[in-house]
Amino acid sequence: MFRKKDVELLLRIRHLLYDRKYTIEGARKVIADGSDLEIVRKDTPEVQQELFPGVDPLTEIRKQVVEILRMLS
Repeated sequence: MFRKKDVELLLRIRHLLYDRKYTIEGARKVIADGSDLEIVRKDTPEVQQELFPGVDPLTEIRKQVVEILRMLS
């Protein structure tokens, strides 16, 4: 079970890696110094549907969490 805060962090990491094209090390630095303040909370059902169209958001989030954890290990 993941807390909302954990999922938000993972969405921030995903945004930095895939949308902003940061390296893993670059994403770590951005998150550590808090310079990614433009990232908006994505906790409304409408926004989740935009992020994960046609799929169950929790299933997709779980898959992405596992993928991110593998990348960070």
